Amino acid sequence: MRRAIGTVIGIVPEEPVLVDTDVASALYLERYYDRRVSASLAGSLATRRLAISLITLGEAHYGVRKRKWGPPRITRLLAFYQEMFEPLTRSSG
Repeated sequence: MRRAIGTVIGIVPEEPVLVDTDVASALYLERYYDRRVSASLAGSLATRRLAISLITLGEAHYGVRKRKWGPPRITRLLAFYQEMFEPLTRSSG
């Protein structure tokens, strides 16, 4: 954590926020299927850069194969992930 003018800041805006598979899926469902995420989650993520891990990308891949999605739907999911999330490619610690 960093201090700025005596206040502890837990999330630095320049750093992406890592979201898990459930959050990534909820955001996808909100955009394409009109399912709303909670106001608190939406508010927390609204001004942040978002990242996903390779595990989340793998879980999404597994999910579409398990559900036998067709190419148009898979393409839409991948385009959404590319637009919304940065891949987390290195350890932050």
